[in-house]
Amino acid sequence: MSESEIFDFQKELLLKNLEMNDAAIKNFDEQTFKIQGWSVLIWMAFIGWAFQKEIRELFYLSIFVPVFFWIINAHIKYLQRGYVITSNFLRKRLSNPYYIKEMFEKKSFLELPVFDPGGFYTLKNSPEHK
Repeated sequence: MSESEIFDFQKELLLKNLEMNDAAIKNFDEQTFKIQGWSVLIWMAFIGWAFQKEIRELFYLSIFVPVFFWIINAHIKYLQRGYVITSNFLRKRLSNPYYIKEMFEKKSFLELPVFDPGGFYTLKNSPEHK
């Protein structure tokens, strides 16, 4: 393979990575929205059941329902953060005309992570995000 073919392949991988990151971010947002809806629904059902049975302890126990869903939501937001940081990092680099010129002259992506779906490389190796 020539340098040009390798560069073109890496360019395609980079574009796919950006598309995949955008789709993952959107998916995480949809999951968060659904979790919040289910949280409210289950919490209200639990409170209604506590009032119907007239058991005060069930009412106090219902406080843990939103906390449980909040923990799940926080974990999803944490995972989403990696994708957002990677997308922002790539877009910041690719919006710099001098950086793009250097990339095409050297036929190399320099320090850009060509394929970094969860942001693990970007989070680990980028001084901007430490």
